[in-house]
Amino acid sequence: MKKLDNLTKKIVLSGVIILAVFVLLCAWMVYEFGNNLYQEITSKPKSIVEAATGVVDHYSKLEKEGKLKKETAQELAKANLKSMTYDQDDYIFISDLEAKMVMHPVKPELNGKDMSAYLDPNGKKLFVEFAEICKKDGDGYVYYVWDKKGKETNKVSYVKLQKDWNWVIGTGVYLDDVEKKISYTVRMIIVVTILVIIIAFTISLLLARSISRPVSIIIQTLSSGAQQVAAASLQIASASQELAKGAGEQADSLEKTTKSMEEMASMVRQNAENAKKATSMANDTNSITTKGSEAMERMTFSIKDIKKSSDETAKIIKTIDEIAFQTNLLALNAAVEAARAGESGKGFAVVAEEVRNLAKRSSEAAKITSEMIKNSQIHSESGVKVVEEVKKILKDIRGSVINVNCLVNEVSAASEEQARGIDQMNIAMAGIDKVTQRNSANAEESAAASEELTAQSNELKTSVLKLCKIIGQSDTACGQKSGRS
Repeated sequence: MKKLDNLTKKIVLSGVIILAVFVLLCAWMVYEFGNNLYQEITSKPKSIVEAATGVVDHYSKLEKEGKLKKETAQELAKANLKSMTYDQDDYIFISDLEAKMVMHPVKPELNGKDMSAYLDPNGKKLFVEFAEICKKDGDGYVYYVWDKKGKETNKVSYVKLQKDWNWVIGTGVYLDDVEKKISYTVRMIIVVTILVIIIAFTISLLLARSISRPVSIIIQTLSSGAQQVAAASLQIASASQELAKGAGEQADSLEKTTKSMEEMASMVRQNAENAKKATSMANDTNSITTKGSEAMERMTFSIKDIKKSSDETAKIIKTIDEIAFQTNLLALNAAVEAARAGESGKGFAVVAEEVRNLAKRSSEAAKITSEMIKNSQIHSESGVKVVEEVKKILKDIRGSVINVNCLVNEVSAASEEQARGIDQMNIAMAGIDKVTQRNSANAEESAAASEELTAQSNELKTSVLKLCKIIGQSDTACGQKSGRS
């Protein structure tokens, strides 16, 4: 048989204790049964003796009244008591205070004999004891051994003193039937008790094993669960601390980010304002370039007019140059004619010389002027080209200014949209900050809860160890089983 575990032993021991109580209760019941049976049996002789005493008292009264002589009254009384048999074998006897047999219906040979020396098989002087009880108490019970059909049998007699004649009137009942009933009852109770013990022990054993095995499994599960809970609570505590730390750092980062976003929003708003100003300036630049293009257009026309005037002036200068050449020829002819004229022509020769000099200077001035006009025409043509180029550049500038204006408008709109987006981001960041604060608080609460969970897991381990002790397993065995499970 396998060795019982501690819990099984305790359950079986509890059953044994209950059975022991049951056995004691049965013993008490047997004792009470026997006692009640004895009382029931002994009460019958008492009532018969009292009835018999009443009969004797009746004859004693008749004797006192003088109706009967004492001897006659006593004989009549003895005859009546002799005939008062009951239960087939039971009878009434009479002795006196001197332990003499007065009347014995079954053994008449004892009548008139001194029974003071009579001993039962156990050495009891029962007739002497009858007399002593009656002398002392007036009545009582005496237990002794008496012959029953050749067999010594325990018997109990009730005796009572009839004071008028100092008779000890008694009757008894054999105890063998009582003893048989008690013995039979004891045997039945013993058999029932043994059966109950066997059944109860078997049930207790089966019940103990049916309880201890699941309890052992539950203990293993609880131990494993306690270890897992402890490990999980430590992990949760560590993670909660890390989360709280991360949440704090995240809150600081969010605060800095919020400040940066606010600064960025301010810069974006400033950019939007600058973009609006740039748009205004671009519009002004566009207007100025438009006016510049128009001025350059007018300049082009003016330069063309100047070139045209220069061309006409060049024609005039050419005419002047031709006139100067003709004048020079005329002056030469005049000088020739003056030389031919002699003295009279000297004054005319001087005039002709002056005219020739004037014509020469006029020709030279005309040439210089012509050169200057040519240069002016060249510069005018260059100016026209430059003006055309400037017009083209201004046109390009105007187109660029328009593009820039569009881009600036787009930048302004984007800046405003970005500013609104940053405002929404600031709101979102504020919400995230609140959530982070709540996460930090929750992380701290989780850390506290994990500490409480750790404490509870420790209490669970303690309870598991107590259960291990209850079922008779060592702490190491419980730990090993928990580890295997």
